Amino acid sequence: MTVLYYSALHRVNYWFAAQAGRAPSNRFERNRRVEDELSRVLGHCKFLYLMSRRARYCEGFRIKGDARRHSVEVLGLLEKEIPFL
Repeated sequence: MTVLYYSALHRVNYWFAAQAGRAPSNRFERNRRVEDELSRVLGHCKFLYLMSRRARYCEGFRIKGDARRHSVEVLGLLEKEIPFL
């Protein structure tokens, strides 16, 4: 889950860098810019973030098959919306 989230995060940062010449300098700027400029993927980013936090910080939390598949699908949807240029 953490790898999926960071894959999404780096793709978002890449997109901002390609569009504006620089990636956001911190998470607050990135979150604001995602809301303003990439609202179509905001739900995908939030889902992957929450799953990553649960995987890292909720003791005993396990990602089962359907949730794991859905998480990979969400990353795939995000990748389609934000292609590498």
